[in-house]
Amino acid sequence: MIGRRAVLTGCLAMAAIRPGAAQSPPVVGYLGYSTPQAERASLDELRRGLASVGREDGRDVMILIRHAGGDMARAEEFISEFIAARAAVVVVPGQAAARALRRRSAVPIVSMGLPPSDPELFVSLARPGGTVTGFSDYSEQLAAKRVEILKESIAGLSLIGVMHNSIDPTYQRWGDHTREQAMKQGIAAVSMPLTSTSRAAVHELINELPAGGPRAIIVVRDFLTSAMRAEATAAALARGIALCGAQAAWAEGGALMSYGPDFPDLFRRAALYVDRILKGEKPGELPIQLPTKIDFAINLDTARRLQLALPSAILLQADRVIE
Repeated sequence: MIGRRAVLTGCLAMAAIRPGAAQSPPVVGYLGYSTPQAERASLDELRRGLASVGREDGRDVMILIRHAGGDMARAEEFISEFIAARAAVVVVPGQAAARALRRRSAVPIVSMGLPPSDPELFVSLARPGGTVTGFSDYSEQLAAKRVEILKESIAGLSLIGVMHNSIDPTYQRWGDHTREQAMKQGIAAVSMPLTSTSRAAVHELINELPAGGPRAIIVVRDFLTSAMRAEATAAALARGIALCGAQAAWAEGGALMSYGPDFPDLFRRAALYVDRILKGEKPGELPIQLPTKIDFAINLDTARRLQLALPSAILLQADRVIE
């Protein structure tokens, strides 16, 4: 039996090549390495952004959405689908997906989470020069600030955990960088490597922390930690450990705080790049942009549950205090 996904992809591809066929709207791919739940808000903003420039999903564009759920083999299958459907441009929420897609196709890519430099993906931020453009999210550069905020928030903090994806070298490096930033500020740090989207593995990773161990965990933004956000938050709260994420969704979901770029804003802006590429501009000529909004959110209810009296100076810095 032929699956619905295969039929849809086949129809999109045939409509693009059949002589005399009615003109189909261009296919815009979305390749997420995390889960639908973790990426729903980003997709909503991408759709809103496209609608704001007159590109309604299903009418002016066909958005082909795929979520790998942390499974690299599935991600490769989805890339094959985008190629078969002749996607005009593919949006990806992180550089791991951008790298995998670029290795197999010359399709234009609009990526979030790009680093300040990456010779494999682009020549420079101002003039990428290849098939990849998008937005840097300052993930590495903001690591020191997350350590600083936790240090000011939790009196006597001397040890933190750093949860990160350990199956992708990029995110392993980001985890190492966060630990280095902690040590520069006089705080010891332990690595908490995540290897799968297993609920049991996440709980085990946190529950294995020794009594008297880290009172706080910084979560590095990547596709595995994003997929396991709810599980990590629940397990940390059960152990009385404060979590700090890079996206507001962490604080909204029960983590103590989050500090990072306004990701919904980045996805709205990504829609403008998709529109420009569909109009014929080359991604290599569109500069990689930097975030213009940094969002610091605190969950006050979680602070109470952790019996933390946050300093007024920290509360005043927050863009949002969630009750």
